[in-house]
Amino acid sequence: MLPRRESSRARYQEYRARRRNDLKTVRKPDEPEKPARKRSRSFFALFAHFWSLTRRHRAAIYLALTTLTIMTLVGLVIPASTKVAIDYILTDNPGPAGIPIELRERFNLPTDRVALMWLLGRPTCGASHLTTPGRSRCTASTTTRAGACPACCARMRAWRANCSSP
Repeated sequence: MLPRRESSRARYQEYRARRRNDLKTVRKPDEPEKPARKRSRSFFALFAHFWSLTRRHRAAIYLALTTLTIMTLVGLVIPASTKVAIDYILTDNPGPAGIPIELRERFNLPTDRVALMWLLGRPTCGASHLTTPGRSRCTASTTTRAGACPACCARMRAWRANCSSP
């Protein structure tokens, strides 16, 4: 007969007991606990230093953030068009009559459901065309490059600092 396998809960409790014993042996019982170290630099100091490292690459960072924002907004067109299609074109409540008069007059919207669906399909197809993997590859490449360049420069500075120290 096979030996009975120990449950993971029992193994975990055994691990915790061993860990507690190991910690007790490392620290002397009469020794007080060390207070937690306070941070030496604030978030703003760290961010200011990081921002100074990105000086040469800020244009790429701005471009990456801009393209990411635009692609995110374009990606939201498809779910929004689904909501508009269900609420104002496909169902009778509120239906095409529920479209605000200001929008209908400003954009000269038809009242026919088929024409409204075609009108809504154009920006939806355009958005799906823009968000395909081939087109959004430019956004991903720009973002990667914008993040990699400052990191590479920081490594180079650290390397030079370590090589020049006595």
